[in-house]
Amino acid sequence: MAKKLEVEQHKINTARSAEKRKETENDEIVKKMTKQLDSLKTAYRETESSGSWPMPFNGFQLSQQKAKEFIVQTNSKLAAAKEQAPKLKNFVARLERRLAEIQAEQGRLVQTREKIQMTLSNLQTKQIIEGERGIADALKSLNDSMDSLGGSFDELSFDELSAGTRENEIDDAFDALMGD
Repeated sequence: MAKKLEVEQHKINTARSAEKRKETENDEIVKKMTKQLDSLKTAYRETESSGSWPMPFNGFQLSQQKAKEFIVQTNSKLAAAKEQAPKLKNFVARLERRLAEIQAEQGRLVQTREKIQMTLSNLQTKQIIEGERGIADALKSLNDSMDSLGGSFDELSFDELSAGTRENEIDDAFDALMGD
C-alpha cells in the first residue's frame, strides 16, 4: 500500500508540475496579448486618423485589412487564454487536494503499521507469559486490535468533510471571472 501511495504521489506531483507550467505559460500569454491588443488598437487609431497607411507595427508594415485581421486574431487568442486560466487554476487545485489526501493516507498507514507491530509484540509477550492456554485469548485480542485499526467507515474524516464539491469549484471559478 505504501508503494502504491508513493507511485500515485509521484504521478500527481508530475501532473501538478506540468499543469503549473501550463498555467504560467497561459498567464504570460494573457499579459502579452493584452499589451499587444492595446498597442494595436492605439496604432490603428493613430494611422486611421492620419490616413497614412500602411500601419507600422513591430517593425512590419500592415495594410488596413491586415491590421484589422491581426487585431481580431490577437483578441481571439486573448479571450481563449482568459477562458483557459480558471480551468488551469482549478485543475491545479484539484491535484493539490488529491496530493494532500495521499499524504494523509500515508500518515494513517504509518500509524496502522506501528499499531500492528505493537499488537504483534504484545501478543508474543502474552503467549510467552501464558503459554499454550492463552492462545485462544491472544487470537481474540488480535481480532479486537485489528477491528480497532479499521476505524468506523460510517464516520467521515476531516479531509472528506473539508474537500470541496464540484459545485464549489464552479462557484469559485465564476466568482474569479466576475471579479475581473
